[in-house]
Amino acid sequence: MRHVPYLRFFLLPAILMAWQALISNAAAENKLQGQLSLYLRQYSEDQVNWRPWQNATFTEGTQRNKIIFASIGYSACHWCWLMRQENFKNPGIIDLLNREFVCAKVDRLERPDLDLAFRIYAQTTGLPASWPLHVWLTPDGNPLAAGNFSPTGPGSESTRFKTILTNIAGRWKKESNYINTQSTSNLKKIREQLKRKAAAQFSDPNPDTASLMFFSAVSANYDPRYGGFDRSFKFPRPETLEAIARLSQREPVNSYRAQQCRKMITVTLDGMLAGAIIDPINGGIFRYTNDNAWRLPQFEKMSADQARMCSAFLTAYQISGDHRYAEAARDILEFVKKNLTAADGSFYTSLASHGSVDHPGSSLGTYYLWHKDKLAKILDANEIEAFCIAFGIREGGNICFPGRLENIDREANIPFADHPDARSPKPGSPLESAIRKVIGSNSQKLPPPRNEMIIAGWNGIVISAFAKAGAILGDPAYIETARSAARQVIAKLFQPEENKLARGRVGKEVFGSGFCEDYIYLARGLLDLYRATADIEFYKMAKKIQLIADEQFLDPHSGLYHLTPAAKIAKSPFGLWVITDGDLPSINGIAALNLLGIAAIEGSLAARQRAMNVIRATTPERSLSPSSCGSLMLAIDQATSPALQAIISGIPSEPLTKELAARIRQSAPGNITLIFMDGKTGQEALLAAQPELASFRAIAGDPKVFLREDSRPQTVATTPELVHRQIQALLRNN
Repeated sequence: MRHVPYLRFFLLPAILMAWQALISNAAAENKLQGQLSLYLRQYSEDQVNWRPWQNATFTEGTQRNKIIFASIGYSACHWCWLMRQENFKNPGIIDLLNREFVCAKVDRLERPDLDLAFRIYAQTTGLPASWPLHVWLTPDGNPLAAGNFSPTGPGSESTRFKTILTNIAGRWKKESNYINTQSTSNLKKIREQLKRKAAAQFSDPNPDTASLMFFSAVSANYDPRYGGFDRSFKFPRPETLEAIARLSQREPVNSYRAQQCRKMITVTLDGMLAGAIIDPINGGIFRYTNDNAWRLPQFEKMSADQARMCSAFLTAYQISGDHRYAEAARDILEFVKKNLTAADGSFYTSLASHGSVDHPGSSLGTYYLWHKDKLAKILDANEIEAFCIAFGIREGGNICFPGRLENIDREANIPFADHPDARSPKPGSPLESAIRKVIGSNSQKLPPPRNEMIIAGWNGIVISAFAKAGAILGDPAYIETARSAARQVIAKLFQPEENKLARGRVGKEVFGSGFCEDYIYLARGLLDLYRATADIEFYKMAKKIQLIADEQFLDPHSGLYHLTPAAKIAKSPFGLWVITDGDLPSINGIAALNLLGIAAIEGSLAARQRAMNVIRATTPERSLSPSSCGSLMLAIDQATSPALQAIISGIPSEPLTKELAARIRQSAPGNITLIFMDGKTGQEALLAAQPELASFRAIAGDPKVFLREDSRPQTVATTPELVHRQIQALLRNN
């Protein structure tokens, strides 16, 4: 018993050390388990001690005096997947990250505000704003460095990324006070550089000057061989295409500008249809291509991209009458219905570019690639010959583009649709049979992971596409798809007691507060659904959501919509303005279009004034990068052109009323505001806002269409044929 005190003396430090180690291990573990975000869950089994972005992460950084390493990406991103395989599974890098940093993972779909702030910072340092995007921050949250994808050989212990981490960690240990001071100073300078002038300092745009600048910019970037507006790799740029289409209608039919606009649209869309960016086997459109001929896709399929490109094809169909564009729109929507639609009718976000995130042998585009010898096992001689001719399949593979996609299987084939029969095989032909068998055999492959996150704003974009397609193509099934999704989003993501939108949901779990894009895009979708259905409830909800956006996100000083609530602008690391079109449409451009639409329906001068403030405030961007301002160009065109209205006076259930409405929708690609005097609640709601519409009250058995310009009656039509002729004449005169 004499030895007990000594035993206690020796055991106490050991117990304390064990307890401290236990606490340290608990703090150090990966904390992404159970996150709603698929992207975050994909990293939850990593040995890197990832944290979600939250206050506790910065508290830990302060307590440990460590830099925060924030890595942002999304589940469909191939480069994010490759970064994980090559770096975040590298033992040397894992040890360095866990020892010297507090590591945070951010899903850009869940937190577009952080994504935009990080991209702005990266651009100010001269980096491309691509994913994965990495930002190193002080424990106070001030960014001090940024980086992108860092390639390395698998299993290598010496990597460029490891060198970067070592240098940053070393500098922090030696110069943390200086780095804190410098990061605060740099942040202040960037804020000053990005400070917006007051909207009142800008003038209303001259539509002729704005059109000329836009036309000159897109013409300079246009690829006359394959179409598109990029060189070494290509994005579809649907808003640019729609703005070009609108410009072509405003120019004299045989003028150089009108002809060039039509050429840019047709060559671009035909180039895409002849390539692989629009998947000729599985359907849907990929996000972009890594070549200039549209044949080497980045194999990601995003629901918002499907919808945006569908709208561009629909507009092209309306102005050209080319049924190939209508079929392309249909094919895209059928892909969305089959692959990106939830059981309740709302829409998921994406399919990934790789076969499986956790499959070590999964290379880029595995699901979409084909070897000729494997095709020979499922097709007979006639079928394989027809398939190979139609889709450019070669014995040694058709991937001959050099450069950035080192990990793609270069002995495989990417089917592209340059052959005239590729997208429209004759029924009963060997090609039609071959395509059917190839699609069936794809069920044997590991499918790309699907991100089943449902985002309010993205659903608004897809609702818009289905509504427009239903109206333009005369397909009530598409309208019903849009209607079902809209009702689900409103029921599950709009919180009436707080008068706000949630960001989204995964399964039944709702997450986040809506950002400005959620309100603006959803309002747009509901406005288009009203135009397609005459259901006043969709219009009222669209107006309500737009009004909430005006109250919460519209900055009175700049005249612009901010991604986060306007009250939080001062707390944002930078002003989070989304002005140009990019991976999503311009928030400000779409907001201006929404407001102009509301103004045209209700005669609201206040809504029109807010739209004009937005247009004035975007003068710097339209001057510096006009080709990236398609949405804003559409708004300028609508704001500075005569206000054309088609008032449908008729009972919706009457066949002639339906025919008249259908012909207006098919004849007027976005140029004419539809007002429905339906003899019911919609009529009364519109009369309350605009009493002058009383003279157009619906009368049973006597449907008519009144065409007006700037609220002045022009013509009255009582047959679909007359409606079409009068609309075309009205458009030509404007």
